Amino acid sequence: MKNLSKFQLILTGVFVLLGMVGLILAATVRVGDHTIGNEVTMWGSLDSEEWSKLQKKIENKIGAKNFKIKYVRKLPETFDAELIDALATGNGPDLFILSQNKILRMKNKIYAIPYDYYSARKFRDTFIEEGELYLAKDGILGFPFQVDPLVLYWNRDIFSSVGIAVPPKFWDEFFELAQKITRRESDGDIVRSAIALGEFDNVSHAKDILSALILQSGSPIVETSPTEYRSALAPLGSGETSVTATAVRFYAEFANPVKTTYTWNRALPVSRDAFIGGDVAMYIGYAGELAELQKKNPNLNFDVSSLPQVRDQDRERTFGRMEGIAIAQASKLASDAFAAATLLTDFQALTYWHETSILPPVRRDMLVSPPNDAFKAVFYDGALIAGAWLDPDSKQTDEIFREMVSSVTTGRARVSDAARRANLSLSQILAQFKPNSIEEEQ
Repeated sequence: MKNLSKFQLILTGVFVLLGMVGLILAATVRVGDHTIGNEVTMWGSLDSEEWSKLQKKIENKIGAKNFKIKYVRKLPETFDAELIDALATGNGPDLFILSQNKILRMKNKIYAIPYDYYSARKFRDTFIEEGELYLAKDGILGFPFQVDPLVLYWNRDIFSSVGIAVPPKFWDEFFELAQKITRRESDGDIVRSAIALGEFDNVSHAKDILSALILQSGSPIVETSPTEYRSALAPLGSGETSVTATAVRFYAEFANPVKTTYTWNRALPVSRDAFIGGDVAMYIGYAGELAELQKKNPNLNFDVSSLPQVRDQDRERTFGRMEGIAIAQASKLASDAFAAATLLTDFQALTYWHETSILPPVRRDMLVSPPNDAFKAVFYDGALIAGAWLDPDSKQTDEIFREMVSSVTTGRARVSDAARRANLSLSQILAQFKPNSIEEEQ
């Protein structure tokens, strides 16, 4: 009887302890309703006014006292430096906005959310494919919040003036379009361009356009093995046949003055400004630029279509800038930060966010029904085919892509040699990172 009483006492103690643990967790995180126990701070460069609108809508639903997220807006140009300094001194935020091109550089400052709390299966079922860049071997590095896909803006007046009814669906159509649309003076100066391609410094989003071409052809640009990151720009032995060489060769065609496709050069203004001024028929830009294009020239008669694709490829792809919500490794409120991140990326919160945002949703369940808005319908399609790559350092890779293009357009290198040099340079940067957490892309 004494032994039984002792057993009962021990068992009772275990249940009491488990109950206390349960109460602690319940006070901080309840995944179903995203209850936040303590106020958390989040840094980002999202527009403060837009954030306030989102906050008010969520507060109306869950109550102001339950919205325990303090948002601090930082300037995009100083965000990284401020964040790194703050985290190093213990004064950093609990959460921060993490763009897809900073995952590698910031991963050692991120708390990887264990899959026991949010499974990989649920993540894949919830978010668009590009979001899987945030999946790591040991957990989730961030929850996708918004995506901005590359699209094709086209001038309807110019197209009509040369008898072309619809924008191109495939890249090979640009060869004929360049000849039909481009106008040159007797001395060869271009006065109207079909498309801004071929150069780097005066082509807005040149690296992203090239990335889209390469991704469309089947290369991930960066590959991951259990022990290393590898550049896939020009695999050993690929030579002239590498998808990067093919993409750069196509891209450079439009800046070659001896070609019939010649329609752009470095003396022309930045492509975005040229499109706004009505001097270029097509502009490859981001969905998020729509309002600015309309504002800069209200009389510009333009429309939008999906980014053209490589013909006869099995899958469509565009490049997408994605932003996610990450939890800081140094946060002492990881459970509350997790609740906040899931709250901000659930169906209702993102529905509120996209009531005023032109950008398409990152959640699959929000992309099921296309919107009635003509522009948004294209942007929704772009979200579903958006992709990107693990960029180790945006500034350094900008230079790699710039050199790859300029060495070809100036005749300093053959296309295959330029692609191989770019491959080597990217590999050298990637060697500084080890894939101890990022999982292999599938």
